[in-house]
Amino acid sequence: MSISQPKAEQTARLTRRAAMVGAAVSSVAVVAPVAMAETPEPEHPWDKARRLGKELSETLTECSGGRWLALIFPDGHPHSVSFADLEYYESIRRLSDEQGQALDRWRDLNEQWEQQRAVYAGFKRPTRACSKVFDRWSEISKERDIALADLVRTLAGKAVS
Repeated sequence: MSISQPKAEQTARLTRRAAMVGAAVSSVAVVAPVAMAETPEPEHPWDKARRLGKELSETLTECSGGRWLALIFPDGHPHSVSFADLEYYESIRRLSDEQGQALDRWRDLNEQWEQQRAVYAGFKRPTRACSKVFDRWSEISKERDIALADLVRTLAGKAVS
């Protein structure tokens, strides 16, 4: 290239060397972003479960007008995915007042029984205090058994006596 050529003509002239250097630089610039884009950050399992759950929720609304629900079980469970009528599912989940009271009573007595058992188990040798604790534990056990029988009767739809 001569010095006398105008500047526009100097930049327009392409040599093999300039073409090769340009191609090498541009291929690195194109490959680098593609290589980084191929390895997305792994999705956390709970994030994936929430995303898929939201998609399933939207799909159930589309296909059944929101009248059905899905129960999803872990991989390897015999049912895998089950569907149920939402109205029926809600009706069997509701407890009557009597059933709720029976359940609360049994839970309360069960908690007392566990606490009393822990106190009784803390005694190293028999004493008068130990006997009192054991007697109270026995009373709670009898009450708890009655409460459990009442709970079973109410859940079966029978009146508690």
